[in-house]
Amino acid sequence: MTPRRSLRQPNVPRRAFALPLVMLVLLVAAIALNIALQRQGLNRLATTRQMNGYEVHHLQAGLRELVEFWTTTFRRNPEIDPASGQLGFDLTFNDGTRVEVRFTDAQGELKFENSPSDPAPAVILNAAADLLAAEGNTRFRTRGPGRVSIQSAPLNVLAAIPRAIKPDADGNAFANDVLAARERGRIKQADLRDLTRVTGLADVELHRLEACIAVEPNYWRIDAKAFAPTRSQPLWHQVGLAMGVIRIEPNQAAPSGGRAGWAILAWGTPEEFADVRSTATPEP
Repeated sequence: MTPRRSLRQPNVPRRAFALPLVMLVLLVAAIALNIALQRQGLNRLATTRQMNGYEVHHLQAGLRELVEFWTTTFRRNPEIDPASGQLGFDLTFNDGTRVEVRFTDAQGELKFENSPSDPAPAVILNAAADLLAAEGNTRFRTRGPGRVSIQSAPLNVLAAIPRAIKPDADGNAFANDVLAARERGRIKQADLRDLTRVTGLADVELHRLEACIAVEPNYWRIDAKAFAPTRSQPLWHQVGLAMGVIRIEPNQAAPSGGRAGWAILAWGTPEEFADVRSTATPEP
């Protein structure tokens, strides 16, 4: 007798179950490719940032060396920019790039804390800063020498120093006379006693007041900007702080000893020196 054949189909793999597996493999491959592309992009970004960092570093060093060389070796008076009244110089290179350097008297504001080691009377200057702080003033220096530049100090600073010596001193008369004298020209050492006398202070107190004032400032903010030939906005803007004497009057003696008498103390971006004013004409 012939056996009956089974009607059941042999075990054949179902292709429908392979589709999810293929999709899963494709998804994993896509994720891996995305991660690889992200890593490549991050590496490219890191390389670009590093190259930009090198470029900025060398630019900063170049501008600083340029300014330092000029300030320590010049044998003439610096130019005065007619537009701003600031001291400085301009250099134009063969490719048309222009470098503009300006020096600003940064000694006009009171320093908030003065060390007893400072040549200026720290007690008087600290008392003057306390007076201004009590009146709501928030503009103070945190760097530089204690003495205040009579060439750039604003009205409230000039009025506060005599009152820090003696509360009933006429600081306002002194401040107004100084501003009027600055309108007539640069104040000289010989003018100082005539200006301080209006405070009504005794001779000993006048000497103390004059010890707090610098007729020849020696603390400067430096703004160095580089311009492309066809652009009015600077490509780069660097800021520095320096101690030293700049000849302004034609008969003013030049600093002796080359680099002695001038030193760049700090250099960086404008944001790093937000506490150092850069206005050419001080506010009243």
